[in-house]
Amino acid sequence: MPKSRDTYTKLSETLGVDEKVLMDENADFVLRANEQYGGRGARQAWDLVADFKVLAAGGEIEEEDMDEIMRAMQEAYWEAKKNNRKYVNKRYRKEDSSDQ
Repeated sequence: MPKSRDTYTKLSETLGVDEKVLMDENADFVLRANEQYGGRGARQAWDLVADFKVLAAGGEIEEEDMDEIMRAMQEAYWEAKKNNRKYVNKRYRKEDSSDQ
């Protein structure tokens, strides 16, 4: 998985496809985590996605419901990161106040 949006942009230009074709919702989620919280946040986000994929594999829940569950988990992740900001190591903090 590319570590930056620029990589997706370059790939889409090279392949002649829309960037959205290369990125799914999970990629966007992990990239946002990387942008806001650095590599550590990206790894945590990726682990969340991977754990969810294992949970969802072979299940009997309909795809639309699985999408809704994933969105809810992502929202919970961002809310937890926002609420626990004071515990984040200073080197992972950004000085701006933009939160999800």
